[in-house]
Amino acid sequence: MKSISSVCALLLLLASPVLAGDDASGPEAERVGPSAADPRHRPAGCDTCEVDNPASSKAQPPPAASFSWPKGVRGALSISFDDARESQVDHHSAALFKKYGIRVTYFVSLTNVEKKQDLWRAVAAEGHEIGNHSVHHPCSGNFPWIGPGERALENYTLEKIDAELLEANRSLRQMLGVTPVSYAYPCGLDFVGRGENRASYVPVVARHFLVGRGYRGEYFNDPAFCDLAMVQALGVDHDGLAQLKSYADQALATGYWLILVAHEVPQHPGGEGLSTGNIAALGEYLQAKPELWVDTVGTIGAYVKSHRNLDQKNAKERQQR
Repeated sequence: MKSISSVCALLLLLASPVLAGDDASGPEAERVGPSAADPRHRPAGCDTCEVDNPASSKAQPPPAASFSWPKGVRGALSISFDDARESQVDHHSAALFKKYGIRVTYFVSLTNVEKKQDLWRAVAAEGHEIGNHSVHHPCSGNFPWIGPGERALENYTLEKIDAELLEANRSLRQMLGVTPVSYAYPCGLDFVGRGENRASYVPVVARHFLVGRGYRGEYFNDPAFCDLAMVQALGVDHDGLAQLKSYADQALATGYWLILVAHEVPQHPGGEGLSTGNIAALGEYLQAKPELWVDTVGTIGAYVKSHRNLDQKNAKERQQR
């Protein structure tokens, strides 16, 4: 009996991931995905939240073979910016992208647009998309920079968020001459109210916009299935150039639609996020991949909506034959 117990103890030791050498840097860690301790995968303004970004792990979804991208295209990528930060126009991000034939989406906050209306008009004139990012950028009151006041989503109603989104559209039409067809949920949050009165405002976005873009979601967007009123996106403010390039590769490998989100445009030859140097390097990389469709959130969203319906119609007709 003593020898049997010894054998069992040995087998248990060998099965232990730690004692077997399968530590945090081993293959298992890669399968699980990025660490929640990594600040790249926390919500903006949150230094302690443990939020993973499973969509950036190495375990990718299967190819979306059932969707008909344009001829020669195997996947899609949209690049977007939030908040109309000054660095986005001061460091000429729109002109940099245009140099490489890339149109991007700017989800703008009204107060920041008002400060530099001429520059933002030029962005729209260059063919980039101007998206709605609300008037007051409401988020949860649990964020210390929001607090429990009027900007807290817990204090909103569906009627209030509806009026605010329409007000933002009217203001952008007056200031920039464009009416947004896409909306980005501030902080990626899609609720109003609390407790029994808490409700999703995704239906409000669906009523007024072609596309509603989330933030730091847990999945890529399957063009044949995704909810256009809540498509998910990857935050890239802390990603290096290699990771930015990998997103393009993942879109091609899966056939899905990936959306990237940044805030600042650092004037830097490299570094993290969509700096001026990384925009140029990424632009060159994307130019060499004609099989990847890179365009605005609104443009790709419109194609997905129309051709998804067309695919479904064709499938029904084939079944009836």
